[in-house]
Amino acid sequence: MEIFHHHPSTGEFLGKGLADRDPLKANNWLVPANAVALAPPTQVGKAAVWSENQWTLVDDHRGETWFMGYGNPFVVSTLEIPEGATQTEPVAPSAPPRTIAGAYFRAALTNMGEIARVRAALSDPIDLELFNTATLFDESAADVIAVATALSIELATVFDAAEDIRTSRGG
Repeated sequence: MEIFHHHPSTGEFLGKGLADRDPLKANNWLVPANAVALAPPTQVGKAAVWSENQWTLVDDHRGETWFMGYGNPFVVSTLEIPEGATQTEPVAPSAPPRTIAGAYFRAALTNMGEIARVRAALSDPIDLELFNTATLFDESAADVIAVATALSIELATVFDAAEDIRTSRGG
């Protein structure tokens, strides 16, 4: 007699085999644990699972690439898909929004002719990188103050110039 084996915890169909005859009872077959005499259904893209004394078909995504957020692909190796996984890669996170404080900071330094002077005075690569980051990308007001303080730029001069620019633009 043909029997069909299933996984003891997931119920997933594993394969078929032959039951042994019962040596003590005529016309009786020995069906081992995690096996049944009922053949599982088959369908492309589905896997048969034994649950509650019957076979059911579930989606089979094994071998497919799924994503757990942007930049985190994984290959499905089980019938269960982790919560939060998607079949398409999420869109890359967008750059942070430009801030008014960062724009005024860069404009104030530019108007004061400070950018070239400060870059020339910076010999430490970390300070130079910090300064370049603050002047090329918009930063929050707290970041602007931290950069200006770290570079020993007189804050009153920078923010007075920034205020002049903001006022002249009607902001």
